[in-house]
Amino acid sequence: MKRPLGALLLFAAISLVSCFSITVNVYFPEKDVKSAFKSLEQQLMKGEPAPEKPATPEDPAKDAAPGPQSWLDINFGPKAAYAQGVSEQSAELADKLRSNPDVVAAYKEMGDRLGYIDRLREQGTVGEGSDGLLAPRGDMGKKESAAMAEENKNRTAIIRAMAVAIVELNGQPVSDANVGQVLSKAAAQFAAVRADAAKPGWWVQGADGAWGKK
Repeated sequence: MKRPLGALLLFAAISLVSCFSITVNVYFPEKDVKSAFKSLEQQLMKGEPAPEKPATPEDPAKDAAPGPQSWLDINFGPKAAYAQGVSEQSAELADKLRSNPDVVAAYKEMGDRLGYIDRLREQGTVGEGSDGLLAPRGDMGKKESAAMAEENKNRTAIIRAMAVAIVELNGQPVSDANVGQVLSKAAAQFAAVRADAAKPGWWVQGADGAWGKK
């Protein structure tokens, strides 16, 4: 029995589409991610207060018809600035992570071992990698290796949580593919914060993979 030509064409079209995967580009707000990481570290690891949102003044034009929105406005909301130069996008990302119990616990554990990790960095035993994780730079015993492993476990949880928050703020589903698009970029910004905070004499890895002392 012959199939109608229309049915054959429909079957062929469905088969062709199934061979392709649809990739959604996830916007990555680089500066806002770095700012959010700094804010979270100051508040959750060092115990400093978070920046406050300023009161919103009355806008006489608020009842006017809205003008055209940019792609960024649609996905991330108005581009107003918070106090102390913290953008709304940065504050929103920080708020998302701050409401995550796993992230809060990770920062607390990092704060608890900060003095010991600092000594390892000062001794040149570990260095700050370009992937946001600690890397061995000298001879390490079981205690040093265990501390580095726990530190990197915390950092990995924080970096992934940031990648998930970015995907959510883009209005996209939290899939492995979407999170994977921004995971390495989130790690790079976490590493940039650690590199900025590094003290003279600490090992730091550049984006090109080369190691040097700050």
